[in-house]
Parts: sequence; structure tokens; C-alpha cells
Amino acid sequence: MQEHYLYDVAAIDVEDLRALMEHYGEDVWKYAYFLTGDPHLADDIAQETFIRAYRSFHTFRRESSVKSWLLKITRNTAFTAQRRAFLRKAVLLDSRSPDGSPSVSAGHRTAPSAEETVIAYETEAELWQVIMELPRKFRDPLILRFHYQFSMEEIAEILNISVGTVKSRIHRAKQKAANILKGRKIYD
Repeated sequence: MQEHYLYDVAAIDVEDLRALMEHYGEDVWKYAYFLTGDPHLADDIAQETFIRAYRSFHTFRRESSVKSWLLKITRNTAFTAQRRAFLRKAVLLDSRSPDGSPSVSAGHRTAPSAEETVIAYETEAELWQVIMELPRKFRDPLILRFHYQFSMEEIAEILNISVGTVKSRIHRAKQKAANILKGRKIYD
């Protein structure tokens, strides 16, 4: 997609939006999935991201790429969705059953199946699992750098942190991931 023409327009039409969705839809969905770990929520976040981009294209400052702007919207949308989900769970867990005892109606996660366990320990799957276990402040810059291949400056803009902080967090993320992987190899 030739995104340079988007730098000269104040608003986009439906055809431009369709082109954005075709070109960046997969990246937006994958990033939403990395942030949430839930494919259904990633679908909703990706949809909401493009709706927000369409409605607020006039706010696109053209100082960054369209892709980094869309991923920043994706990140903000995912955080909003997760905050709402947390609040809903807090309300559900705080509710009481008729006899006054705590009512826990939220779904409990079951143990992984044998198939899921085997898949989780394959090399690539294990690496992604370790990355997803990292705290968000380390995971996000790592994914943006090595999966999406953003520059340090673009990552800093997306995450609203300094370039030095991006470099530090990527370095620490790699250290943490390596330590986790080493620990798992000892027990295998």
C-alpha cells in the first residue's frame, strides 16, 4: 500500500479505510492478540481500532508511519477493553449469592489438554509462551521490535516512553526470557 498519499489528506473515505484494513488488518489483529491472548477479544479490538482510526484520522500527525499510528490505537483500545473486563470481573466477584456467601460465577480455567502441553513445549511455541509471560512493560517493546520490526523511535512513540527506556526494556526482556528458558531446560 502506498501510504504516502495519506499524508496529504485531512480525512479518509470508505475506500481508504478498506485499503488500510486490507494492508494492516493482520498486523493490528496479531498485536491485539499479543496484548490480550484472546482471539475473540482481538477480533473486537481490531474492529474498534479501524473504527477509531476512521473517526479520528484528522488527528494523525504524520510524524510517524500509518502502521505505528494504527498499532498505537490498537494498544490503547486493548488497554481500555482490559480495564473494562477487569471492572466487570471485580463487580461479578463482589456480588453475593442469596445466602450471603461470595458468588463466584466467573469461568474458571481448566488445566491444559495433553495436546496443548505438547505444543507449548515446541521450540517456537515455548519462546512465545515465555515472551507472553513477561510483564507487559518488557513484552510490548520486545514484540514491537522483533516481530513488527519497528525502530526504537517508533516504539518510543507508540508506548509513550523515551528511546533510552525502550532500549533498556528490550535488553531486560531478553535477559528475563533467557533466564526463564534456561530454568525450564534444567527441569526438562
